[in-house]
Amino acid sequence: MDPLQTAAAWKVFGAGALGGFISLRHFGELTFFWRATIVFGSGVLADVATPFLIEFYELLGRHQAMTGLLVGLFGMSVFAAIIKAVQTADIWAEIKARLPGGKS
Repeated sequence: MDPLQTAAAWKVFGAGALGGFISLRHFGELTFFWRATIVFGSGVLADVATPFLIEFYELLGRHQAMTGLLVGLFGMSVFAAIIKAVQTADIWAEIKARLPGGKS
């Protein structure tokens, strides 16, 4: 692998991890393990999604790190919103309401 490509990939991963670190404020109280998992996951998400976004939107190569930061930041913020929605929803009540004989 070309050393320049490797350096660019690490730069995107680091920017995505930084975006995930910034987005930790949306998650509330978490253990150290979950915080580390979110930061690492946002770096991986940025590393995977950024090349696609760069090519799809025909951005210049110098915008890779900023795109990685935004993917890490907004990707984990959306994930936090999904987690909050699932935690606040009464899923079992919805399931029971849709079953025959359940309350409507």
